[in-house]
Amino acid sequence: GHTGTINCSITVAPPVSATCVSINAVQGFAITPVTMIGSGGSGGPYTFTATGLPPLISISPSGVISGTPTSSGTFNYTVTVTDKNGNKGTVNCTTTVTGIPSLTVLKTADNATVTPGSVAGFKVTISNVGTATATGLVLSDPLPAGGRNDITWAIDPSVGNPGSFKITGATGSQVLALNGVSSLAAGLSLTAHI
Repeated sequence: GHTGTINCSITVAPPVSATCVSINAVQGFAITPVTMIGSGGSGGPYTFTATGLPPLISISPSGVISGTPTSSGTFNYTVTVTDKNGNKGTVNCTTTVTGIPSLTVLKTADNATVTPGSVAGFKVTISNVGTATATGLVLSDPLPAGGRNDITWAIDPSVGNPGSFKITGATGSQVLALNGVSSLAAGLSLTAHI
């Protein structure tokens, strides 16, 4: 029944984890590689895996995230971190891939026939078929080679949405520019009759 005591200690390490990193990503362009840093557990070296990253973005075992995203949007991804003794932890992160605008310009005659000596009318439609808003829109449409220098564009205020457009520049090299509209959202079009 004799007893004795001994004083001992135990250290509980913090869980294995990592800090999310900021990824600047634009669809179709290679990102600047960024590196995740592990912490906690039994210490490094740490190894990394991830699920849910944007398409064609990957993480190396050492934690380097790189690649060229092929889709835009917001992506929630999970990183699993493993310490030197095999202890694991997970961290949930989010990144946004910015889309890119893609403009199409269609210029057509307003009328199938044009009376000789009259003013020829055209319709210009600018469409954004990309996945992001286009900004600073300016359409340059020089007059045809050999054309008369007294040809001047004017917007017909009776049709279309002329309030969104203006004509600038000199005769022979005029520009159809957006007036009061500095951007064109994805999936939208603007039309001017000139």
